[in-house]
Amino acid sequence: MENKVGKNLPSDTEFAALVKRVQDVLAELRKFCITLSKEERTTRIHPAYGFEEVAEQICDLSERYGATLTDAPVSEIRADLHLVRMTATLETLLQAGSQLISDTRAQAAHEYAQGAFVQYGVLSALAPHKPELAAAIRPVKAFLTPPRKRAADAPAAPAAPAAGDTKGGTGSK
Repeated sequence: MENKVGKNLPSDTEFAALVKRVQDVLAELRKFCITLSKEERTTRIHPAYGFEEVAEQICDLSERYGATLTDAPVSEIRADLHLVRMTATLETLLQAGSQLISDTRAQAAHEYAQGAFVQYGVLSALAPHKPELAAAIRPVKAFLTPPRKRAADAPAAPAAPAAGDTKGGTGSK
């Protein structure tokens, strides 16, 4: 059985401190980052790769030739451009952290399920010889039994009367 992740746990105190640090980072990010709605995520402009440099050139030309607009001041365009560049590294790091957590959780779930199934196999083999264990493991067995198998093992329900049949039975004469 694999044990890639469960043997290398931080203590509860260390993990709580890590959670606190992440919460602190998120609080800092919320000072200048936002959360878009689902609709906003689908309606934002997604500039083509390389457009950052073109936008920079547009800002330079706008300033040089005095073509500034009150609805889209060059200073705000430059600030947004700076924010895009500044947050790129954070986004990459946070995505890597998210992937680490996701993969670790998947591996840990695999490992605990694998171990539990092995233990269940041993307990199932012992159950016929230990009535108390057989009774105690019954809810586990019920949970692990596939729904179709449960339905097949259930007693058959009586047939419903056919339409217009008031006597019950199969409806045939």
